[in-house]
Amino acid sequence: VIAALGWAGLAGIAALLATRGWVRVAAGVLLAAFVVVAAIAYPAAVRHAHVVAAAGEKSNLARLGGEVAVHLSAWWILSLAGGDWLAAAGLLTIVRGRRWPGMSARYDRPGAAPPAGDDPASLWKALDRGDDPT
Repeated sequence: VIAALGWAGLAGIAALLATRGWVRVAAGVLLAAFVVVAAIAYPAAVRHAHVVAAAGEKSNLARLGGEVAVHLSAWWILSLAGGDWLAAAGLLTIVRGRRWPGMSARYDRPGAAPPAGDDPASLWKALDRGDDPT
């Protein structure tokens, strides 16, 4: 669950860049919600019994019996910092996201409106002129 929420947070950051207005604020709310759900799920995921059960699924050595020692590295600090940054991005977007500029229309084709006819013949004529009717 935590890894999936991390990927969803990364996609949410991309959504912040691609949206504007209230949709961007909604993406900020989702980012903040991802962090809250991850914070709730994290303690259950790092319990000793859960880690030993997950290791037993991956390795036959853990099923042989005996005491399994679990050594933690410092990666949890990086995970916690990433969650803090994600929460800060979500909250900042909720507060100020509507005023941020959106993606530029600089490279959009000028006058890219579809041709005025709904019949197939006008669409073909637009293609003949070099216009993209989509």
